[in-house]
Amino acid sequence: MHRHLPLIVLSALALTGCCTHMTTAVRNETGKNVTLTIHRYSGQTETLAIRAGAKARCGGVMPRSLDGAADSWTVSDGQSRFVFADVSPIATMPDAFISSSRLTGDFPCKRVTQHVRLAPDMTIQAVRVIGYTAAQPAPFPIQYTKKEEER
Repeated sequence: MHRHLPLIVLSALALTGCCTHMTTAVRNETGKNVTLTIHRYSGQTETLAIRAGAKARCGGVMPRSLDGAADSWTVSDGQSRFVFADVSPIATMPDAFISSSRLTGDFPCKRVTQHVRLAPDMTIQAVRVIGYTAAQPAPFPIQYTKKEEER
């Protein structure tokens, strides 16, 4: 019995999951190839190239910190740069806009994914994954806070 105990414990962890990975799926519906730069309030930065009509996955957006700091995004389409100073509402979307699965490349960890899209008007919109509704949760869509021309 004792020699089977590690196998039993490992099996239990694999079935129940011992960790959770938060991700954000971003669908690019702007009609242009874009570069998304995620600026985490922790100081880390992540950059993704997302082709027009494609979807990319990045690390999950975190809620505002206790001191009010928030993750921000910069989206560049090659002509303009759109700054979203606070994307923390993504972290608090209702369950209908979030999916989860253990049967991913993160196995045995559970992957929880927040779903958004970049719209043609350069707003961030919540994407419903369960059921249908014409409404997005407040405060979506998220408007950019600054637009800069690229040189």
